[in-house]
Amino acid sequence: MIASTGLYVVEWTLDLEVLKLSPVLGLISGMVFLVKAAILSGRFYFQAVAMFLTGVVMALMPLWPIPDLRLVLFGITSGLSFFLPGLKYHRQRQVAIRSC
Repeated sequence: MIASTGLYVVEWTLDLEVLKLSPVLGLISGMVFLVKAAILSGRFYFQAVAMFLTGVVMALMPLWPIPDLRLVLFGITSGLSFFLPGLKYHRQRQVAIRSC
C-alpha cells in the first residue's frame, strides 16, 4: 500500500498525468505475490508471474482507443489472483466440514 501510494506521489512530483506510471502497479503486485509465495506455501508463484506479465503488457499497450483498458486488465488479473486461491481453500474447507 505504501509503494502504491508512493507511486502517485512520484507522478505528482514529476508533474506526470494521473496514472501514467500505472504499469508499475503490476510490478508492485508481482512482488507482493512473490513474497507471499516465499512465506506461505509456494503456491502463489503463478500469480506473481501473472502480475509481472500484466505490468509488462500494460506498459506495451497503447493508450488509444481506450485509455483505461490497462487498469481494467490490472483489475481483472489482480482480482483473479486473489479470488481463485480463496475459492480453492473455501472448497477444501467445505469438503472438510462435510466429512466430519
